[in-house]
Amino acid sequence: MKLLEEGLSAFIKQQATIVNIIGSKIYAVLAPDDAVLPYIIYSRISGSREHIMSAISGLAMPVMQLSCYAATYAESKQLAESVRLSLDNHSGDMGGVNVQAVLFDNEVDDVEESPETRSGRSFIVHADYQIWHDEAIS
Repeated sequence: MKLLEEGLSAFIKQQATIVNIIGSKIYAVLAPDDAVLPYIIYSRISGSREHIMSAISGLAMPVMQLSCYAATYAESKQLAESVRLSLDNHSGDMGGVNVQAVLFDNEVDDVEESPETRSGRSFIVHADYQIWHDEAIS
């Protein structure tokens, strides 16, 4: 069974509205030093699992954070909105992972120093999604 992170990355790379903005620049946990804006970084920020009595149910509901980096505030918001429209309320196949539901949870704006932009800053939208999915139990 595929890892959720692999499925999420594959799914995002299939979304035309996102690919039109970032191409294939989606990275796990940390972008490479030579990454060019705009891009997305994803990471698991929590990972809970449903249990039934004394057994494992095979249902996981981690929270994944997708951070949308861009050269301007407006571009970061546009990218985050494209991600939200592609992910929120999705169910079914997600790059080989059976997803029961994707639920938008929270969004926070951020900025950090970035020598590659004219302003010297990168604008970021961190968005959290709870992803209910099936996982292996043995």
